[in-house]
Amino acid sequence: MGHCYVIVPSNGKFIVAGKNTAKYDLYNVDSINDIIGANDITVGYKQEATSINLFALNTCVGNVKQMLGIKKPFIWTPYQLYKHIKHTR
Repeated sequence: MGHCYVIVPSNGKFIVAGKNTAKYDLYNVDSINDIIGANDITVGYKQEATSINLFALNTCVGNVKQMLGIKKPFIWTPYQLYKHIKHTR
C-alpha cells in the first residue's frame, strides 16, 4: 500500500481528499470509477469526533487519521491504518 485518501459521497458526486508532505489534494469526481482502480482497496469507516492533534505526522496517514478522528499515535503506514479500520468496523 503506497498512499491513502478519504473519499466522501456528496450530492451524487465524490469529494477526494489526500495529503502528502509536498501538497494537499482536494477535488471532485463524478464517478467512483474515475479514481478507484482494479488494484485499489476501499474500506468504509464511520467518522469519530475529530480534534486537532499537535503531533500528527504530515503524511497521508496522519491526514486521514485526523479527518476520521482516529487517535492512535502508533499508526504510521497505510497498511497499519487499513488493519486498524478493518479491525474496528
